[in-house]
Amino acid sequence: MLALECQNKGLTLKDFFEKSGISQPTWSRIMRGQSKMSLEDLKNGCDSLELQMSMIIDRAETIAKQLPKEDVKIVNPKDIQADQNNGDLTKFVLASAALAFLISKLMK
Repeated sequence: MLALECQNKGLTLKDFFEKSGISQPTWSRIMRGQSKMSLEDLKNGCDSLELQMSMIIDRAETIAKQLPKEDVKIVNPKDIQADQNNGDLTKFVLASAALAFLISKLMK
């Protein structure tokens, strides 16, 4: 959601990192599902984009409710790592791309 807001505001991720204080490695881990975003990082990210945290949370909840209607399943990243050993990495990558596409359409 924050990355999409950066795009909407014409802000590069580099500028976002500088304004928010979120490091690029931290952001990468969050985006890969290897780390959870802390409340502090969410607040700093929202502040840097001049957004209310509640707005981002409300949008995320709305999208999460719409995903099952679009036949998108939300899975735990830990489960995905176990499945990768069974050759499901391609499915995960495709599902992630589809989810990103769907979220971008729902935010417009």
